[in-house]
Amino acid sequence: MSQPPRLIALVNVARLLGLGGLMLAACTGTVNVSGTGGGSATGAGGATDTAGSTGTAGRGASGAGGSAGAPGAGVGGASGGNPGAGGSHFTLNACLEASGWLLVGFVLIWVVAHAVFGPGRITYHRVIGAILLYLTIGIVFVALYTLVGALAPGSFTGISVHDRVSLPPDLVYFSFTTITTVGFGDIVPIHPFARSLSNLEAILGQLYPATLLARMVSLEIGSGR
Repeated sequence: MSQPPRLIALVNVARLLGLGGLMLAACTGTVNVSGTGGGSATGAGGATDTAGSTGTAGRGASGAGGSAGAPGAGVGGASGGNPGAGGSHFTLNACLEASGWLLVGFVLIWVVAHAVFGPGRITYHRVIGAILLYLTIGIVFVALYTLVGALAPGSFTGISVHDRVSLPPDLVYFSFTTITTVGFGDIVPIHPFARSLSNLEAILGQLYPATLLARMVSLEIGSGR
């Protein structure tokens, strides 16, 4: 049985958007790794300078004095400069990646909503598209929470928005416990904007399945009789 042309176009658009999101995530991850590598290289350079200064220390008292000053300067520069640079790199990477996922999410919502709520008979494929919209809303709020946490540190208790591997799964967990109004309480928004986003997501999470999704399911069942 051949698929409708609109459904085939929708699947192709979704694949392209997913590929674009993966490429964006890979690019931002590369920038972050490069920044971390740069910090390590700087530390290695400081160690080389220290070793050179130590070797010079055997030549005389003045050389030893100069060597004693050099390691202190090197350590101070390494400890004082790298953390700030790493934090700014993470904020920039997080904002770029979250903005990219926001763009992908909004475009996907627009394309799927156009196919789901367009004129015509309600079918099984439209119901699946409506469920996809519900899940996409949760992912959009993950990107919004990332932006809030990166731009306003301390916006959440129970989670720290900084450069770590488990950050995306933690935010996905928080977003879907909020949209389903489960609310285990292990992660709590404390920033006013984060609270507003959580309230909005919880309202959408209750109204969408109870109104639009339930209506579409009933229409699909009625059209099959």
